[in-house]
Amino acid sequence: MAQLKEKQFTITSDLGVFVEIRKDLFRCTQVYTVMASLISIPCCVFLARYSEQKYALVDASHNSNATLLVSAVRSQLAKTSPPGTLTHFLCTHAHRDHIGGLHAILEAYPELRVVAHEEELPFLCDQTPYSTQPADNWTFWFARPLLSTPITSLDRGMVDVVSNGDVILDGAFRVISTPGHTPVLVGDALVHFSLTGSATYSLSGPPILFTPNDAEARRSMVKIASDGEWDTLFAAHDGSGGAVRKDVDEFLRKIGA
Repeated sequence: MAQLKEKQFTITSDLGVFVEIRKDLFRCTQVYTVMASLISIPCCVFLARYSEQKYALVDASHNSNATLLVSAVRSQLAKTSPPGTLTHFLCTHAHRDHIGGLHAILEAYPELRVVAHEEELPFLCDQTPYSTQPADNWTFWFARPLLSTPITSLDRGMVDVVSNGDVILDGAFRVISTPGHTPVLVGDALVHFSLTGSATYSLSGPPILFTPNDAEARRSMVKIASDGEWDTLFAAHDGSGGAVRKDVDEFLRKIGA
């Protein structure tokens, strides 16, 4: 596995464009709106160079940003000579704000392999809505109508199935199952930093309204914090410079996790 070089990264604005936030890791922050545009929510997409000119895309943002995402990916891949190749799409979970742009990405890159956890396949491939999830959090009942429409229906033949602990793509990614927000939300740990989907949600935990199993989500946050192979955590709904281990430990202490 390649180790990080001793380099300080000053993260400039990555709104709509990919910016290198760690060696070989690029982030593009996009914004989508809800409630008749009254609320704006940032959603980060990550592009990781895992071998020479080969790249993997982690999540695909909201469908309203699909065209912008394809443009941002093409622009980033074109910056090297020869241009980079997008080989894989890594799905943390199949919520609309994380795979909404996937069909546009697949149209632009039809040879792309999709990587997903086996327990996410019903939602990713079989048109099973997330509203069917069993819940121990009563507030999730209010979210069920919003999650009752299937987002996508991929052919299972185009999906590479992974399980907790799998190491993939030339050793660059290690799969960490972090259930709670969805049945098996996947955090993809690249060497020395973690891409956590919504497992930490800007150090406030995933939104409880859309989290059927809050207690399990808290255990997943502890699981990520206890992992020994990261120095900075970049959450999917936080376009900041990331959270260092000390901040994450303090957050978990405050919430009693």
